[in-house]
Amino acid sequence: MEFKITAITYNVNKQKPLQDDIICWLDFEELNDSQIVCFALQEVPHAEMLKTTSNTWCEQLTNWMKQKSFSLVNKICLASNMLLVYLKVDLLQKIDQIDERWCRSSLFGTIGYKGTISSRHIIWLGDFNFRVEDFSDSQQLLYALNKLDDVDMLTNIANSHDQLLKAKRLKKVFQDFEEGIIRFKPTYRIMVGSGKFDQQRIPSWCDRILFKSNKNSNSSLLIKQYRSCRRITLSDHFPVSAKFILGISSSINILTKAELAVWPWQRWEQLIPLFCRLTIPTQFWTVYSSNLDWIGLYSTNIEIINKPINWVYLLTCPLDDQGKYCIEFPSLNCGMYRVGYFCTKKKCLQGLSNPFYVKEEPNY
Repeated sequence: MEFKITAITYNVNKQKPLQDDIICWLDFEELNDSQIVCFALQEVPHAEMLKTTSNTWCEQLTNWMKQKSFSLVNKICLASNMLLVYLKVDLLQKIDQIDERWCRSSLFGTIGYKGTISSRHIIWLGDFNFRVEDFSDSQQLLYALNKLDDVDMLTNIANSHDQLLKAKRLKKVFQDFEEGIIRFKPTYRIMVGSGKFDQQRIPSWCDRILFKSNKNSNSSLLIKQYRSCRRITLSDHFPVSAKFILGISSSINILTKAELAVWPWQRWEQLIPLFCRLTIPTQFWTVYSSNLDWIGLYSTNIEIINKPINWVYLLTCPLDDQGKYCIEFPSLNCGMYRVGYFCTKKKCLQGLSNPFYVKEEPNY
């Protein structure tokens, strides 16, 4: 079994998102062929982190991803950093568990600067702030970049002058991590709005994506593409993306998930309350389920898995004589919907109904 992953890092320089720029950027990234997409944003505006503005990077990215049938399955914020993970809606039921780990590293852990998330495979991405060295001034490097006639010369400059690659060869940093071959021009420092290099600063590859795998893992992670996008000029950085193939052994065991069905009709009318039934296997309930789990009502595209249109706690749902939970929702507007069972221990949907249609009230 294979999954395609796209990882993107972008230092947004505390700039507000602009819809047209984001559309141009994400169209370039060709995300439709990926099943998992991760955005790592740095220097996110304080207004967004404090939730005092409605125009946010998270909202703009999620709106675009929703149109491509992606659902936001995890969001983590630390200081001015934000990590967003999206998954194709049709794969939501294949995810067994979502977990997150992060650490604070300053003032005895009271203030957070950098976060870490790890698993069998680690994708480490962000603005690492490593610079290009051994050039006397910016003009010397700019001259070298402007006269390049092939990408191999870019790779040679990076291998010879990039601090990260030099330190990695000396085994000072990122031991056992791999990186795709650098075939793109430096991503910092860019003049905002123009896309041209700042003449007063030495251009550098600050924005990077590294990865490594546990050698004993029964799955694999291979990089297929590594590039930057120069179409978006909102920031003094360009975004960098990497595409991966995640190969997973079919022998990995997952406990049987819950079964959730709208009952018993496939078409509902607006004024009729919605009923559905949920079956949770005993083995699953014993290990993972709790009364803090909830049943959520979504539009068919499931924009954000932990923000349904409406929801009820499993604790409030009665059992019928067949041991199935009975869930009732208020009447709905006309449209297409799905119902999902969210497990709080696994932090993801563990049951999902087929889409169903609520039709307009008939005229008598």
